Amino acid sequence: MGNIKQTWLFLNSFHIQILAAELLFCLKLKRQKNFWPTIIAGTAVYSLLPYLLPESFFWSGFRVGNWFTFGFLIMLVLSLVLIWYCFEIPGFKYLAFYGTAACVIQHLVHTVSKIFDMALSLGDTMTSQFVQLFLAVILYLAFYLVFVRRLEKGEDIAVKNRYLTAFTLFSMFMVYCVSLWTTMTETETIGCNLFDCFCCILLLVLQFGMFEWGNIQKQNEIMKQVLHMEQEQHAISRETIELINLKCHDLKHQISALRYAESQSEHDRSIKELEDAIMIYDAFAKTGNDSLDVILAEKGLYCEKFGIRFSYIVDGRRLGFISPTDICSLFGNAMENAIESVCGLADEEKRIISMNVSARANCLVIHMENYFDRPLTFEDGLPVTTKADRAYHGYGLKSIRFITEKYGGTMSIQSADNIFSLNLLFPLI
Repeated sequence: MGNIKQTWLFLNSFHIQILAAELLFCLKLKRQKNFWPTIIAGTAVYSLLPYLLPESFFWSGFRVGNWFTFGFLIMLVLSLVLIWYCFEIPGFKYLAFYGTAACVIQHLVHTVSKIFDMALSLGDTMTSQFVQLFLAVILYLAFYLVFVRRLEKGEDIAVKNRYLTAFTLFSMFMVYCVSLWTTMTETETIGCNLFDCFCCILLLVLQFGMFEWGNIQKQNEIMKQVLHMEQEQHAISRETIELINLKCHDLKHQISALRYAESQSEHDRSIKELEDAIMIYDAFAKTGNDSLDVILAEKGLYCEKFGIRFSYIVDGRRLGFISPTDICSLFGNAMENAIESVCGLADEEKRIISMNVSARANCLVIHMENYFDRPLTFEDGLPVTTKADRAYHGYGLKSIRFITEKYGGTMSIQSADNIFSLNLLFPLI
């Protein structure tokens, strides 16, 4: 019986519940390399640490006044360190967000358990430990259904409003402090604990609101970008049609000149001009992928108009695992970035774009190169747009990285010797 009670006490310990809440909240985040060895070894050390040190030293030794123990804070920090090494968390504010949510749900479980203890007069019994564990499972399940299940695999919680994040952290701290102060210095009542629960629920609603608000912001940004790209695409399509009309007009005159050529030299010259004029239709590539053919044809015509040499070696048949929409977005954004970069070059000899798509060692490799002459500033591994209107620009490479990771690939960028290189690597199953 004693061993069973110790097991209940262990499962109901603060540090176990706080780590369980954090792991639950991070369940759908991307995992770091060597995830399983790290999580197994780290959890074992973390779980046993309070029991390896003298109880009076760890839990009661470091007090501020007579109501706060640094042991709780130490275990919270260690749990955050553990999930930092186990999951890909973008930054400290995200880590603070996850830690705060875990603290709130753990404190809610603790407070609800106290309400049941006081209402049913359970005391320090096995029944009390069982009820607390049962409530933890129920509340953690509700927490999963409300928060975690709404996330897509690998999706981060959008934490953009620093003021709301800071307010949540401060509120959580105040809830803890008031709760501890009441426990140590005053007589606890069911009413006090109910108010404590109410504060915890409000904090969870606030955090859930931050999550929803962040998603709405992200969707609005995407929609703004899509609308702007449609406007730019319309302009490009209009220029492409104008270019084709101009070539057709030239063809008409060249055929007329060929018909009335008086000498063999004039006849040969007209034939040569006619051949040069129809070279534009070589832009309609046959790569083996219809969606990519459309993109390369349109961008090829655009390059023709602005004197950009565009060369490519593409095995489009290998792109069958990528949806047509994603192919258009992937290669369309890559070509637009390259065209924009070389159009501004003063040296016309450097207005060159090259593309290579091939399979190597069970991987699909996409490599693009072009010259550039502006200094690049990187943020989060991507070049920051140099355009003044950032509301509509700077999403191209983000979109490329998102699509690449969507299919299990990796993206890398190099910018040495004024040559910008984009490398995408996809595993071929």
